[in-house]
Amino acid sequence: MSKYVYLAGPITGCTENAAKDWRAHVAEMLPPGVVAVNPLRCEPAVNGKYEAVYDDPRFGTSAAISGKNWFDTMRADIVLVYLPQAARRQHGLSIGTMFEVGWASAMQKAIIVVTDDEKIQGHPLMQRNVNWILPNFEQAVEVIEGILGVYV
Repeated sequence: MSKYVYLAGPITGCTENAAKDWRAHVAEMLPPGVVAVNPLRCEPAVNGKYEAVYDDPRFGTSAAISGKNWFDTMRADIVLVYLPQAARRQHGLSIGTMFEVGWASAMQKAIIVVTDDEKIQGHPLMQRNVNWILPNFEQAVEVIEGILGVYV
């Protein structure tokens, strides 16, 4: 039986590479039986960037995006959140990602945050509601392997 890791992180305003490359990298690092759930699987970049909403009644509306992201967070065994300082400085804090952290916390999911951002690392709500705050994906995958290893 597969286990699922939801890959939450900045999308709006990001280029296709910035939004997808780290997710592909993490997916390749995961052990057999652990599936990376990519929220971009049915969302296209518009003119090379991702927009908050776009003209597609199936996947581009606010309700569709929220519904899919809620579904993914709910189904995940672990939520891996990537919050790089550079993305916050360029686009602002990822509001959608913060919702996903809140949902995951409310559902008592295991939450791993990978960040180099001291504001994120030091925020009291992140420290209280996130299980691990780590500096890189290698350590995050070690935690994932440690938690899910006996289940896959």
